[in-house]
Parts: sequence; structure tokens; C-alpha cells
Amino acid sequence: MRGRAELLQAGFDIRGELEGYYLVRHSLGYVSFSDSVDALYLRMIEPKYGYRTSESDEVFLRWESQFEDHLTPEETANANIWLELARFDSNLLQSIFCYDCQFGTDYLIDKIPSVMNDLDPFVQSVLLDRVSSESTFVFRCTTARWNEDWVTPGLRLFVLLSARKHQVPLQEFITLGIDDPSPLVRRTAVQWVAEEHLVGFRPQVEALLHDPTITADLFLATLAALEMLDGIPPQEFDSTPPGKYVLPIVQDDTRPAAVRALALKLVPPNDPTLDGELLANLLTTDDPALKRETIRTLNASPIPQAAKLLLAIVKDDQQPLSHRIDATVGLASSATALDQKTLETLEDLTYGSPAQYGTDLYIEALRSLRGVAANDATLDLMLSRLAPLNVPQTSKELDLAEQLQFSLTGSMYGMEPTVTQAIAARRPQDENEWLAEIAKGGDAERGRRVFFHAHSAGCYKCHTYDGRGGKVGPDLTNFGRNVSPEKIVASILKPSQEIAPQFTTWTMIDTEGRVHTGMIVHENEGKTILGDAEGKLIELDTIDIVERTPQQMSVMPEKLIEKLTVQELRDIVAFLRQ
Repeated sequence: MRGRAELLQAGFDIRGELEGYYLVRHSLGYVSFSDSVDALYLRMIEPKYGYRTSESDEVFLRWESQFEDHLTPEETANANIWLELARFDSNLLQSIFCYDCQFGTDYLIDKIPSVMNDLDPFVQSVLLDRVSSESTFVFRCTTARWNEDWVTPGLRLFVLLSARKHQVPLQEFITLGIDDPSPLVRRTAVQWVAEEHLVGFRPQVEALLHDPTITADLFLATLAALEMLDGIPPQEFDSTPPGKYVLPIVQDDTRPAAVRALALKLVPPNDPTLDGELLANLLTTDDPALKRETIRTLNASPIPQAAKLLLAIVKDDQQPLSHRIDATVGLASSATALDQKTLETLEDLTYGSPAQYGTDLYIEALRSLRGVAANDATLDLMLSRLAPLNVPQTSKELDLAEQLQFSLTGSMYGMEPTVTQAIAARRPQDENEWLAEIAKGGDAERGRRVFFHAHSAGCYKCHTYDGRGGKVGPDLTNFGRNVSPEKIVASILKPSQEIAPQFTTWTMIDTEGRVHTGMIVHENEGKTILGDAEGKLIELDTIDIVERTPQQMSVMPEKLIEKLTVQELRDIVAFLRQ
């Protein structure tokens, strides 16, 4: 539908008026267009060119009938044709809003919020260009009606963009936008203020940094806006380490704890300003959110004190269980280094009372011990004794047995053959079987820990989620909300099957003959930065690159699924889709 409408429009652009329309029509053959589409397009041009047919009248009336109480399936289908053309063709939109369709404006006002969420930029730009040119539309949502129930966030965003695009002299819109409950609307208003250098709104923008409900995206946009209002070029803000802007907010105990927690989330854990003294001090807070983010920063922190601080939380029965579980995730690094105190703590968690068997704390301890048992004979023997004596039968028993099997990888003892056979029989062999397992559901919070765990799939090394993680691959914060479970599973099982152009893997050869492979993370100011499968960044001088070749393989590992238990995949899909 869209392609046909654009093709017809091209005919007008090239030859003008009806001559161009018939040129395209004739070249494609009459069978290329349905009678309804043809009639609709003729109806669209008739106000300008005086061309009218009884067929176009009939279809147009069917479209108008959509606003009646009773619709036949045929009438609904014809109405949907109109809606599709209205969404995708700018001339038809202009016709609806500027000519004799008395229902057009009211109808599309109801449709605009959903269309503004459409990922297709063409749809958004066409609507913004055509609809906002009608000043009556902008004033339909005056300041007096901004907070009425029928005015959705999508519609408020559209009005804000319309007001800016056409320079509507109503600064109240900016104030309303900054105070709006929708983060996206607030971000748009902040961007308007920054790019137009409206310094009078600086106090309102700065106040957002004291708002406990602020999101990570809005937080960064607000910081960038304040810098722009102070005369700092956007390029300088982008190239400055986050710590310079965000760390003062983390250290400022007069700000809301929720804002400080968000600021901490946006500082890379390896930032040298995040030293042991600061993080230890943050752990003394009474605010659960700030303490949680401090623990999660320590989980990925390279500082020597990290293991000691995390161990103190894990061993403290008075700490909230969620904090102890989070801290156990971070013990994976020190366990790999065979730190004796860490190993003893993890052994206690996995060899305690029967009541602990299978709890989240128990599972996280097992996961943090992956790959460690093979290098520690005592631990190896201890874990092997935890293996179920009987063949697991239920799904929960199989999940637990598989988690234990992953922890014993490389072990000299291993598990009973009957147990490993039962695990293998349950493990899916193709995409459909994996989808059947996904349908059983997972736990989003457990999935978050899998995403950020050093001994699991390592998603966080390349991907960011809600401010934390690597910058090599795409940000996955909203990925799962916009795609199906099938798409998520396919991207894990077959990462090279569908690769967006901006995430192409490149092989580059420099002047010294060295070969570098990765995805282009950044290329500017004479530097080319590649990111590899481990999330590591490789910086090259662009002038030294003598050859670059695109690859058909994704930088994402092909056998990633082998690092996940069945339950872990269920959980990580639940996490991405929450």
C-alpha cells in the first residue's frame, strides 16, 4: 500500500498533475492497483484537479461510514485502506485536513498517538508536516485541555513537536512539556529549550535533576541541555567522561537518593573516580535503591576492595535478601581468582541447610562458581556430592540439576550419567522447542542477574540495559518491548541471520599488517573504535587503516545458547520483555 502510494506520488513529482499519475499507472499495468486504491487516489486529487468519479465517491462514503455505529466487514476493510493511505501518503493527509472531509481531523486525532509510536520515521514526519500545518489542530490541545483524560502522552508529544515546528508563540507549551508526567514529552521539551538556547527555562530544566522519577535517558538529556545553555558545545559534552558531570550528583547527599542512584548507574564501574572509599560510604545509606545500585556497581568494579565489600553484604543475615543475592553475583570475579574467603562463602551458600536448596541465593552461588570447581579439588568434590541422587523428574528439579551441571563443567567428578542424560533429553534442539520452553514463562529479576553475570552469557559486556553495560552492541533497554519472543530467541540462536547495517562486523588491516575485527562503535576525529565479542574496544588511527572488509558474521557469538541453562533463557527473555 505504502509503496504504491509513493510510486503514484513520484509520478506527480516528475511529470505533474494527472499526466504523471497516468504515466505510472500505465507503466505498472492496471492490475497493479486495486479499484479501491485507484478510486481513493483519484478522490485525493480531485479538489486540486477537478477530477471526480462515481467510484471514488462510493469508496469515500464507505470510509466516512466508519464513524457510524454499525459497520460491515467490507466497510471496515475499506475504511482501513483509507487509514493506511492517510498514514503513509502526505498528499492524502493534506487533502483530508484541507478539503471537504469533515471527519478527518477528529478521526486522525484519535489515531495520532499510536502512529507517533510507530518506528517508521516516514510516518512521523508526514504527520508532523501535514497535520501541524493546520493551526486549528495545535490549538485543539490548548493549555487548558492539556491534562484532560483524552489527551494521551502521544498526542501531547505531537502537539509539542507541532508547536515547535511552526513556531507557535505559546511558551506555555514548553512549561507544560517540562512538567509532563511522560519522560518522552519532558525530554522533547528539554531538547527544545537547549537547541533554541532558551536560557529563561534553565531553572525548570535544572529542577529535573531533583526529580526522583527521572529516567536515565531524560537524566542525560537534562545534563546535556544544561551544558548547552551554559555555552558548552554538544560535541564537547559527548566526548567528556560521564564522571565529570554525573559524579558530583552521586556525591551530593542533598539530592534525592533516587536521583543519586540513577546518576551512579550512569558512571562506568571502571571510572577511576569510583574509588573504594566512595562506594563504601554509599553502602551505609538507608535508601534501598541507592544501596542496590552501589552493589551493582561493585559487581563490575575492578577496585581491590570490591570483593571485601560484597562479601560483607552476602554474609550479613540482617541485610535484605535481594541485596545479598545481588552481591553474590559480583563474587564471580573473585571466585575465578580463587580468593579463599570468597570460595568459603560460596561453599557455605551451596552446602547449607536443605531449606536453601534451589533458592535464588543458592542458584546465584552456583552460577558464581562456574568454571571454578575444576581448579579447586575440595570445591570439586563438594559440588559433585550435591548432585541429585535420583534422576530429576519435574521441571524445577531439571532446572536445578542443569545449573549444577554448568557449575561442574571441567570437573574431575562430574554428575551421574543418568542425571546428565535426563538433562540432555529435556534440552531443546531447535528454535521451536526453545520457543515452547519460553512459553512456560520466566522471572524478569532473575533474568536481569543472568544478563549482568560474568559467568553466564555475558550480555552486559556488549549491550547496555537501563544505563548499565557495554557500548559495542545495540542498547537493549527497549528491545524486547518492540519485538516478539520469536525474534529474541532467533537473535540468540542465529545472531548472523539478520544484521542491521549499523551493526555490521568489519575486518580491518592497518599499515603494519595487523588484522582487527569488530563492530564500529565510533568513527570521528581521525579515530576508529571497534568493539569485539567480549565488549573490548580497539582504537585505531583511521589514517592507518589500509583495508576494511564487511563480514557476514555478527560480532555476537554463534553458540551463545550453550552458556545458558533452559531456565536462564526463560528468565532473560522475561527480563528483556518486561
